[in-house]
Amino acid sequence: MREWQSIGPHRFRFEDDVLCFEPHGRLTPTEVERWLDVVGSHFEHQEQGFVMVDAREFRPPSAKIRRMVLSGLRERGINPRVVGFGINVVLRAASRIILAVARKLYGVQFDMMQFATEKQAWDYVKMVRRLRRPALAP
Repeated sequence: MREWQSIGPHRFRFEDDVLCFEPHGRLTPTEVERWLDVVGSHFEHQEQGFVMVDAREFRPPSAKIRRMVLSGLRERGINPRVVGFGINVVLRAASRIILAVARKLYGVQFDMMQFATEKQAWDYVKMVRRLRRPALAP
């Protein structure tokens, strides 16, 4: 596990194939550009990796920021597997709608799983990792 790094008030670190992200408030356009570079680098090296978002202090992004993120993912050819936790019920519902629109308008295909707790999120990552491992022959 690497040390936490900062992008403005937000922070991230790498844990094997998981890019952990803690947003603290809203992302600015400059922070989005830096974040997209981090995500791009992560998925260059971890094609089957995850982005784990601790959303306890997440604030919904503006439409401009959402467009920047979705365009940046599309331009870089990144279809991340996002695992979030700490997301309130209203934001969970809204994010599902936004994700559906993103798929249609931007052609960005990514998975998003949302959990109440960090433990549930990590349990999901561990399960997916187990399922990806080739079965051992008898």
